[in-house]
Amino acid sequence: MTLTWHNEPVPGGLKKWSDLFSDGMKGKIMLYNAFYMSLYTFAVAKVEMDGKPGTAKQEITNNLDGVLQFARQKSEWVKYWWPTTADAVNALQQKNVSAGNIHGNGLITPLKANQPVGFTVPDNDQAYVQLFFVVPKTTRNLELAQAAIDLFAGPEIQRAFGEQPGQLSVNIPSIAAQVATTQPVWAKVYPSQPNQFTNLSYYPYDVYDKNNDKITKFWNSEVLRKS
Repeated sequence: MTLTWHNEPVPGGLKKWSDLFSDGMKGKIMLYNAFYMSLYTFAVAKVEMDGKPGTAKQEITNNLDGVLQFARQKSEWVKYWWPTTADAVNALQQKNVSAGNIHGNGLITPLKANQPVGFTVPDNDQAYVQLFFVVPKTTRNLELAQAAIDLFAGPEIQRAFGEQPGQLSVNIPSIAAQVATTQPVWAKVYPSQPNQFTNLSYYPYDVYDKNNDKITKFWNSEVLRKS
């Protein structure tokens, strides 16, 4: 979850998530239309504004209703609910919006092209997407499926992802550190140093899973539809 902005309407940049809801930003920001990211963006901003930075996961776990109400209130700040990363990048580059949240990998191409966009991944309440490979129980060739996963997770493929920026993260810390030496823009977006891998933190998927129906109904009717 990356905080981004266009350098012209926001020349000084932003430093924390609650800056999205500061004076002058109303009606100028974009957020992802999927709640797994943007509800967490709201949660981080809420705890910062409450003077409790770094407690977003506790807040969304113990005060989900409060976070949902905050999201409904602050949805008035949102000009554009982007559906894909490409749409978010286009809106930002065209200055249809001034700032917002985004998947960090979408910024690699414009940054390499020296486009006037900036970004930061604030230290408080960081969240990464967690992806899985699964093998169906009914697969006809279990060994082949497992070998495919092993190949994907192996050094050769992982290095290729880092050396062809815009793809995925490198999940082997030692190789990520090597890639970072030749791909500085990529390294600003993805974890590349040992301490970053040690401190990886993900979205609160357990809370989302437990409350999926409630969140989905509220998000669609009270946040997206009313903003």
